Amino acid sequence: MRKLTIVVFVVILIIIIFGASLSKIIRNNIHLREGPGCFYPVQAVLNQGAEVEVLDKNEQWLKVKCKDEIGWITDLALESGLKEDSIFEQSIGSPSDQEVISQASVSAAVRGFALRYLESFGGDTSFIQNYNKRLFTQEEYLNFKRETYQNRNSKKIRKRYKKWRRFKYNKDYHIDKELEKIGLAVASRIAVQGLIVDDGKSKYINKLGTLIAENSELYYFPIKFYLLNDKRPAAYATPIGMIFITEGLLDMVASEAELACLLGHEIGHVVRQHGYSEIKKRQPRIAAQKAFNELNEEIPGTDSTAMELSKLANKMYEASIAKRQLKYEYQADKCGIVYAYRAGYDPQSLTDLLARIKNNSNTNYENFESNWEAYYIKDRIRKVKKIIDDLDLDKNLYVKNRYRFEKNIK
Repeated sequence: MRKLTIVVFVVILIIIIFGASLSKIIRNNIHLREGPGCFYPVQAVLNQGAEVEVLDKNEQWLKVKCKDEIGWITDLALESGLKEDSIFEQSIGSPSDQEVISQASVSAAVRGFALRYLESFGGDTSFIQNYNKRLFTQEEYLNFKRETYQNRNSKKIRKRYKKWRRFKYNKDYHIDKELEKIGLAVASRIAVQGLIVDDGKSKYINKLGTLIAENSELYYFPIKFYLLNDKRPAAYATPIGMIFITEGLLDMVASEAELACLLGHEIGHVVRQHGYSEIKKRQPRIAAQKAFNELNEEIPGTDSTAMELSKLANKMYEASIAKRQLKYEYQADKCGIVYAYRAGYDPQSLTDLLARIKNNSNTNYENFESNWEAYYIKDRIRKVKKIIDDLDLDKNLYVKNRYRFEKNIK
């Protein structure tokens, strides 16, 4: 009996030591975070080929161990079968020289390209220096979330939308390091128009935006929102989820639900790659710099790839500020409706916002280059009403939070 006990103990010990199976990361620029959410700090960046041990799962997040680091990654990091959809040759299935990189190194490389780009094309350098500035802590966001749902189960609310698998965008729109470089350069050129510095308002909008983004396909990537000092109604979405909303457009919003739909609409432009997708059709694929050879340098050296990236950044800037095709607005409206609904908000609020903009007769706010201009709204109102009817959504128990909106915005 004693021998049997010893044998069983040895077998169990062997299973514990050798039984843990390792999985390989299949795409680059995967953020290893301190917790299961894009609002937690990044510990490291994992690239294709890095081996991880899966320790736990929380919805779409996996708790993993990679070398000496333990943290959380999106389950898409291990998911195969998604359609490759990148303008860069180094993407899915293309290993990086360094499988684990510090967040500080990646940030330095991203900032470095953007700063060099601005030397030629102009932009807001202070915006670049604050690239990774956290707008709120995870504790502040979790408190915001608890306040939003007031003891209601947010997971059950999200699952009310039964058609998510059919609706969601299944192409692998992954934001890799090269796209981060370009996106920051583009955002810094938009920011030069003038940012409104209001920490309370900015924090509120970004917490609400994160809540909506958690209910989108880009739940794992931090979407950031900025306010532009412009009285005309407009919004600009960059390919990496840096989104700019003018003061004029925000002034038209009358409730948290309307703001949720507006933010969801702009997130939809990012998810569906509007503007960027058109560029990709005409742009030859660019060879990404091997594993950021100059990661520890603030300013990367000039080479042919950097020149190609600068040209691409110019195209993306023009696409980000240009008036979008109406079909893209319809797609983004549908995204805004679905994301806001999954987060618990009344999607009918998007119709209310569009109607208010349409009825705005103040000619000082005219902006004919914007899709949020009153003149271009009427067709969208009709289309949004049809989308809501076709989705057959549950019309009960929507989130309100009227006082919170009035306190932070009005």
